[in-house]
Amino acid sequence: MNIRFLTGILVITLLLLSFTCSAYKCTLNGQIIGRDSKRLYLVKSTDLKFVNKQVINIADNKFNFIFDVADTESYELVFEDEYEKSVWNAVVFFPYDGLINFKLYPLDEADKDEVMGGSLNSEYIAYVKSLESKFRASQKIISEKYHNLSDHRIYYNQEHDSLINIMRIKGHADIDRKVYMRLDEMDTTYAGLTIAGKIVKMEQDSLDREKVKWKYDFIVGHPDILSYYLIYKDTYGAKRNKKVLNTIKAVYPRYAALYPIHPYTQIIADLLNGYNKLSPGQPLIDFTLPDVAGNNHSLKSLAVGKIALIDFWGSWCGPCIAASRTIVPVYNEFRNKGFIVIGIAKEYKNTKDLKIALAREKYAWLNLVELDDKHRVWTKYGITNSTGMMLLVDKDGKVIAVDPTAETVRKEILARL
Repeated sequence: MNIRFLTGILVITLLLLSFTCSAYKCTLNGQIIGRDSKRLYLVKSTDLKFVNKQVINIADNKFNFIFDVADTESYELVFEDEYEKSVWNAVVFFPYDGLINFKLYPLDEADKDEVMGGSLNSEYIAYVKSLESKFRASQKIISEKYHNLSDHRIYYNQEHDSLINIMRIKGHADIDRKVYMRLDEMDTTYAGLTIAGKIVKMEQDSLDREKVKWKYDFIVGHPDILSYYLIYKDTYGAKRNKKVLNTIKAVYPRYAALYPIHPYTQIIADLLNGYNKLSPGQPLIDFTLPDVAGNNHSLKSLAVGKIALIDFWGSWCGPCIAASRTIVPVYNEFRNKGFIVIGIAKEYKNTKDLKIALAREKYAWLNLVELDDKHRVWTKYGITNSTGMMLLVDKDGKVIAVDPTAETVRKEILARL
């Protein structure tokens, strides 16, 4: 047999073994200072909704836990009592085949937290310290200006405050969708700020750009899992920041080549592809999901040949429900004229809450279920927020509009039927 062929087979075999035999056990040992919490959650940073969390019991202000690691990636420790209040400080760390010691403090003293053990953790701590040291003085000045304006209620303007007040008074699902859309617009512009607020925000944006440049200089010079984690974290917020997005696109191929089967690789690829697809003229990304009854459907098989609104929502998402309600009259008007709505409900653990929401809302259109992010559908469409998304597509399955209003949907239907 050809020696070169045998050598190639051997190299491939060794590579596969190096990937498949990389699993190991990591031991966590911790001391809790100044708090009476009883349990911690251990999750991968990629588990955004804590679907696969592991529970660590705390006894006498100490904990010890051993867990299996398939890939070296970032994990987080979160106190259960903080998680239940939806306000927590995630303690980020990188596991390794050894012992990691923790000293964890109350939420308002989280800057004192200590993570000791493993080269990646040491590198992460050094990175954070260097970042803070370089920008601490400038950030302090801007933060003081912001807090001074905020304390005197002159950072945001009257329109912004009035919309926020509406959100405080009403339930999220009962708020007019236009409120959410206007607040979203304000978040991406300076429209919700006073003149003084705009000045401070511009200073903060300028400093943030300096931080991004510094960060990616570090990432280019340190091609390891820590840098890949930093890229992964940035990718989730990059849809609204073209400069960061373009920077990620430039450095990602190098990391994808270094770590072809790492979890970050596929997630970042899906997000970047989703961002690219979210523009008029782009084709739908197909997938197959079950409906509430368990019957599987291909998105394209449902949508092609009709004008379709794809509604990414969830029973837990008030803004999504508020948006879906605005579509009901349009659907009723055009449902027998070549227009359909397809709901994509992202749910967790089971469909109990979804069934309650469907019974309450009485949506007459088909809803498919993405349970526990199993098919990464939202990631594939670049949806990284908590308010879902709507896509209006034509009969060829190409995007007409992203997050259109009901008025826009009606206008586009009339122009195409």
